[in-house]
Amino acid sequence: MPIIRCTQKLLAEVGTIISTTNHAESIPNLEQCDLLDEWYANLVFVDRQKCIVFINPATLFVTIAYGKRRDELRQLHQVLMGSLRQALVAEQVDLEVVDRVVQRFEKTQIAKTQDRSTLGCLNDVIRHFKWLSDREQDSPETRTETVVKNLNRIPWVKTSFGYALVPMERILRDTFGWRGRFEKL
Repeated sequence: MPIIRCTQKLLAEVGTIISTTNHAESIPNLEQCDLLDEWYANLVFVDRQKCIVFINPATLFVTIAYGKRRDELRQLHQVLMGSLRQALVAEQVDLEVVDRVVQRFEKTQIAKTQDRSTLGCLNDVIRHFKWLSDREQDSPETRTETVVKNLNRIPWVKTSFGYALVPMERILRDTFGWRGRFEKL
């Protein structure tokens, strides 16, 4: 079952609905999880709007949900599904593949973050997100889509200066049968 690992800031924002489901014994062993089954999430404010930044620790693929209300955040799996759908469609992944990827998150568990390395990457993404958002002049939705595409094309030290698109493309091919390719910069 997929897991969304939330920072304390995000857990505090959504309240006890999420934090009461955080039982360590109910979280599956990570070796048994698919690579896309674990996501880290943090709350950030951009243009006085609540945004959720998601990152997958296996690929470092990033997706962002812009301008969410507190009641929307209580359905965090829906927020992840929507933002992941938007990111994959923007990358021109076939819609049937996108649907299969996204439907995996119908049932998710919420947990606290545990990997400091992934948290470091998440914090870097947030800094880049704020910086890139300030420079884009488009509407918030278009701007977020552009920023997410740019964030997924940043080389990461954690992956020997690899891009998030490379392992994500491999997973989409091997697990979901996608035959396309991501557009490189």
